[in-house]
Amino acid sequence: MVVIDTNAGNEKLPAWSHNLKAKPLAEVQVGKRKLPVTARVAAGAEREELWRACNDQYSGFDEYITWMKRTPSVWVLEPLRTNRDEDEEDGDVGTTRESAAAQGDVGPLDII
Repeated sequence: MVVIDTNAGNEKLPAWSHNLKAKPLAEVQVGKRKLPVTARVAAGAEREELWRACNDQYSGFDEYITWMKRTPSVWVLEPLRTNRDEDEEDGDVGTTRESAAAQGDVGPLDII
């Protein structure tokens, strides 16, 4: 999952960005499913690729940065492996440490 801390073009960082910087372990909820994740800030080519993918979904991101002096962080929320994952590992989902963007496996459903 990818989130961007533009705060709708506000110069002030959103509280969740401060929280992830302080403690990158978090939980996200998608529908009724809760997932433990670890957060990191994308950099370089990965950041640019994710920024473009997010902007393709919502063109307001490029407008927001014209209002801001700061550079918004592009956060990558990666699922944490749990003991349950290891018990049920099927050799596919959740078995790679390479980012989805690096694999070219980022689509609209991966972007929040």
